[in-house]
Amino acid sequence: MLLPALIFTLVHGVLLKPLAFTSVFPYAHFASFVALRVGSLWLVIGIHAGWNFAMGNVYGIAVSGLPAKSTSFVFLEPAAGAPDWLTGGEFGTEGSLAADITLLAAAVIAFLVFRAWDKQRSVAARASA
Repeated sequence: MLLPALIFTLVHGVLLKPLAFTSVFPYAHFASFVALRVGSLWLVIGIHAGWNFAMGNVYGIAVSGLPAKSTSFVFLEPAAGAPDWLTGGEFGTEGSLAADITLLAAAVIAFLVFRAWDKQRSVAARASA
């Protein structure tokens, strides 16, 4: 799971952006555990697309380093002088410390849920054998 997560992270161009890297990398793990649990990529594709659409087109915030849309429903800008670790800077909110903490927690929770489900599935398989 580490290699696909690393590739997903590198495709987002965050190798030299530590806060963005440490949020995109846990998201890749979160997405992997969710996809394994539900048996499909569609849910994580929907989460990813929904996030990108909302940030870029609804709120007008930069998404993964792509510039903000000035034609969005709401155009939000960080307060003048706000530090990048708080706002994500030009990368967008997923490059912030808050996103790092949230996505790390989501990845841990997704792992725990997947592990519990996998154990339950293993016990059920042994019982029926």
